[in-house]
Amino acid sequence: MSKYYTTLNADTLKKAYELMCTTQHIQNVYKKNADQIPYQYSSSRGHEAIQIAVAMHLKPHDFLFPYYRDESMLLTMGIQPYELMLQLLARKEDPFSGGKMPYLHPILQREDMPQIPVPGNYTGSHSIPATGLAQGLMYLLSQNLRMDFDRPVVLCSLGDAVITEGEISEAFHIAILKKLPIIYLVQDNDWGGTVKSDEIRAVDAYELAGGFKGMKRVRINGADFVDAYDKVQIAIDYARLERMPVLLHAKCPLLDDHISGVSHTLYRSDENFALHQRDEPIERLRRYLLIEGETEESIDKIGQNIEQTINDSFEYASISQQPDTGNIMLYRFAPTKVIEEEGNRNTDASEKITMRQAAIQALDELLTENPEAIYSGMEIGSPLGGIHREAAGLAQKHGNERVISMPAAESYLIGSIMGLAAAGCKPIVSMPTTKSIFLAMNQLNRLSEAFYLSNGKTIVSSVIRVPIESVGIETLLLQFKGIKIAYPSSAADMKGILKSAFVDPNPVILLEHTSLYDLKEAESPAPASDYVLPLGKSRIAQYSDEESRNEGNSLVVITYGPGVHRTIAASANYPGSVEVLDLRTLSPLDWDAIMSAVKRHGKAMIVTMESQRGSFAEMLAGRITQQCFRFLDAPVFTCGAASLPAIPVNQQLAETAIPTADKIAEVIGQLLSY
Repeated sequence: MSKYYTTLNADTLKKAYELMCTTQHIQNVYKKNADQIPYQYSSSRGHEAIQIAVAMHLKPHDFLFPYYRDESMLLTMGIQPYELMLQLLARKEDPFSGGKMPYLHPILQREDMPQIPVPGNYTGSHSIPATGLAQGLMYLLSQNLRMDFDRPVVLCSLGDAVITEGEISEAFHIAILKKLPIIYLVQDNDWGGTVKSDEIRAVDAYELAGGFKGMKRVRINGADFVDAYDKVQIAIDYARLERMPVLLHAKCPLLDDHISGVSHTLYRSDENFALHQRDEPIERLRRYLLIEGETEESIDKIGQNIEQTINDSFEYASISQQPDTGNIMLYRFAPTKVIEEEGNRNTDASEKITMRQAAIQALDELLTENPEAIYSGMEIGSPLGGIHREAAGLAQKHGNERVISMPAAESYLIGSIMGLAAAGCKPIVSMPTTKSIFLAMNQLNRLSEAFYLSNGKTIVSSVIRVPIESVGIETLLLQFKGIKIAYPSSAADMKGILKSAFVDPNPVILLEHTSLYDLKEAESPAPASDYVLPLGKSRIAQYSDEESRNEGNSLVVITYGPGVHRTIAASANYPGSVEVLDLRTLSPLDWDAIMSAVKRHGKAMIVTMESQRGSFAEMLAGRITQQCFRFLDAPVFTCGAASLPAIPVNQQLAETAIPTADKIAEVIGQLLSY
């Protein structure tokens, strides 16, 4: 090889050329068979050089978070065209998701390739779980829970338009703050979808990264394989050895439509497309090969057998089986081992503990017994232990490397969970306020769908604590069908549910109403350290008497959280007539217990602290009406907060808006009178 061009050998250049030919032939086959492809996809044409260079430097112990254009990168790693085509056509044999995920959204857990641990490479948002994985690797190393002889790195591939997203800035900030071994590869083709980059961003990725002190930055000609190969090697070696983040900014031409089915002629000028064609990566590499002594004939031979192989692969993929629709409900939740209440709930403790103390006690025991557990949130590492003192004393006992005060980065708090879990950690997170969860909806969605879309490959065992100060959000959170939702009402339940949530292989949200933290009625003797309460099991918090049931003068109130205590207080006006069923978990729901209670009484009512209109309570009332109609002696009543945009801070106004004991008692009386 000539010293004037590169230290690469001829075999590596030829391999890169072969891979570029493969990508080109794949796209030609897709265009030729467009009528057989019902789903949209994106091409890596123009980006081949940087993608191939990156993949050649990744090791099997490294981790990759690709984006939707990384076709050449995946082929270089060893994924076969046939496998990609199965995903393109969403077929049963798609090895990544069984037909659930779109093209170039792989899950990869093969010993001879870099690991792709989580599904979905949504535009930019995968930067957060990628950074979380790097954080998890460094935590395990610091605790001697992982041998780091191989010094793995994480590579997160991004399109240039996503650098304007707040999630990118959160990821960059944490990577610098925590000194993480992650490489952010930004492939910049001067287009963001169907608009030019200068219309949608003020700076490019390299310039943006300059604002993050400590971020190593490298500019690369992404169309030049030789330049890319050398600079990528230096950057990855830096991240591997120095354990610090790197930003690779690769300028690439875009030599195809942004997405299939939308021709570039609809939004790009002929002049712009011709300008990009002048930087064709495969032609650049061909010139290198000619300079190094290859002939036109020898270069042509490199890829001459590829076209037929690609054609055959597409033909086989096109006749493969469609997914079995009978399996549509598989992989909603990973199976849990905790299916029965275990351990000692009622200890001989002479003093009762509050719900706040129960949570801290459970967390203390979990952190003591599980060195892979880490607990993060805003201000929880301070002596105060968080905004609501929900972690008081834990950092002082377990250290700030395990009880971690995080910046105001709500998306990162939630989204990093997937990466931390993929690294082998057991993440527990505290959100600072109720409304802070709204800033992390995108990442919650990723958590919810990970196990399902990966066909059970991605396990995200995690606990998310969310304080409820006034506004209820359970109806919204219940739309995330892959997340379990618990809402404890007592200290014993808090501890048992938290312990169960920790060992559950699924993400679990604990909704904790702050009015219950120190409420005397919510206190209970401290359960033993081995106590676990399975999710999806309700309890009867108050029984009605047999006489009232026999006389038809009873009802069941189905509720949870603070509704339990308010309903018990309200029922004092109707002694013996009111059974209170505490759901404890909203997803999964203890439907059998609900049906049994409705059958016992013939009258049912749901109490919620949420705004009643359009709520989970109204949904549950509708389901009871539909499935238990023959057992009902009256309509199913609901009692909730007023339909307001927000709950006022003034105490008198707030009590006017929410269901007080008096309001609940009034509705109970109306239902009993039927």
